[in-house]
Amino acid sequence: MMSTEAPPLHLSISKEGVMNGINKIFLAGNLGSKPQKYKNKNGKTFSFLKIATHRFSYVDGRWNKRTLWHSVLVSGKKAEICDKYLDKGAPLAIEGFLQGTEDNQNTIVAEDVHFLGLRTMEAISTHKNKETSDTPS
Repeated sequence: MMSTEAPPLHLSISKEGVMNGINKIFLAGNLGSKPQKYKNKNGKTFSFLKIATHRFSYVDGRWNKRTLWHSVLVSGKKAEICDKYLDKGAPLAIEGFLQGTEDNQNTIVAEDVHFLGLRTMEAISTHKNKETSDTPS
């Protein structure tokens, strides 16, 4: 009987015997602005994030810092959580994949979002504690 599970990443081969490739992004950086939340016509929530990462190079006896900006799309419950708890400058990590558009713009579609900052974690914890204390016994 043939398995219906996807093959592991290192064995991503199509039915025709051609390698499908690997499209996986791991990104850690800081949020450049408050998330932009919106809903599509079907009512699904999305949050658009701009994340900054930095590359350093040593040239002619000096360290140079180059900031790279990444566009990230988060959907569903994770988008609502990002909109509620993230502010400009918040450190976070994204796991996802790269998706291109017709006008050759690339966007990272987040499959998972990890909050790295202490302030963000404290805000979530405070909110959860408040919800618990507001619940009648």
